[in-house]
Amino acid sequence: MSDKIKAAGRQCEMIIFEGEGHGWRRADTKRRAMEEELGFVRRTFGIDAVEERE
Repeated sequence: MSDKIKAAGRQCEMIIFEGEGHGWRRADTKRRAMEEELGFVRRTFGIDAVEERE
């Protein structure tokens, strides 16, 4: 799927987590996935930093 998205000229990133399927179970995988998703959103929308909320 990512090849087709890229071929259409759209932004796409794919990360394969070894030993994990569609439903991630390991805490380190979940954390890395969330960090990668946040990074993708920051790059896509040009967000340099996240403001802390009280």
